[in-house]
Amino acid sequence: MSTLPEIIHRSLNPAAADDELLDPLVASRPLRPLDWRWRFAGTLLRYGRTPHAESDDPWVHRAFGLRRHLADPTADHPRPSTPLLAAHDLLRSPHPFGRWVVEARLAAGQGVAAVASACGLSAATVTAYDRVFFDVCGRRKNRSVVHNTVIVPLLIRQGGVDDAERALKVIGYRRGPGAIDLLVQYFTTSPPDVPPDVVGVGLDVLQDWEWRLTVRLAVATEAVPADRLKTLGPLTGLLSRVRKRLAALRAADTGDPTSDRAAPGADGAVTGAGAAQ
Repeated sequence: MSTLPEIIHRSLNPAAADDELLDPLVASRPLRPLDWRWRFAGTLLRYGRTPHAESDDPWVHRAFGLRRHLADPTADHPRPSTPLLAAHDLLRSPHPFGRWVVEARLAAGQGVAAVASACGLSAATVTAYDRVFFDVCGRRKNRSVVHNTVIVPLLIRQGGVDDAERALKVIGYRRGPGAIDLLVQYFTTSPPDVPPDVVGVGLDVLQDWEWRLTVRLAVATEAVPADRLKTLGPLTGLLSRVRKRLAALRAADTGDPTSDRAAPGADGAVTGAGAAQ
């Protein structure tokens, strides 16, 4: 069985272990690469071999057919299925955010039908993507396997609070699909400008910034290793000022002179669990 350092090495050097995929026992390895069928099919094609008619996984056959079609679309071979072609388009899209969301939802344990509905895809496409390019559905009962193959490689790579892939997958895996919904909204909408003193800013803008800063702080807390946290202090300070100003504006609306005190938690001490709810 592969060790964790080997899994990390493969995630950073995908081509390093392709020849190992020719091992007939690869399908039974719990820590096999997420895209093992796709890479296995590529290795077979490179060596002029074909999948075994009876013993190889059916999705290996389909992945091999797609590989062969992409290598020579004019050849007289059966055309890959529409869902498999759509899954490959998702994999190769120049805009990877949609792929990251699909992968994050699958890793978080969301069902295929729910993932398809949330991402605007067919269930057959999501199934094909999982089977060929991101093999987690069959391994989700063993959380340590998903953690080691999906999460650990993300945590050890360079990046910060703007790393959408890491935030979606790490926080989604820990907090569930609801957190992914929030993160999708966070990463796909532009925040309004808020000056450092937040004075003169309207209530709607401040409310928008409050949830954005809360989410950003949760990302920094949960998805960024501690030795890379350089923005935590400024984030908590700005969140505190925004919450204090919100309390003052709400007090003015209600006529309660005691409500202009800073709201509970205005020091910015936000936990990842609370932020993801």
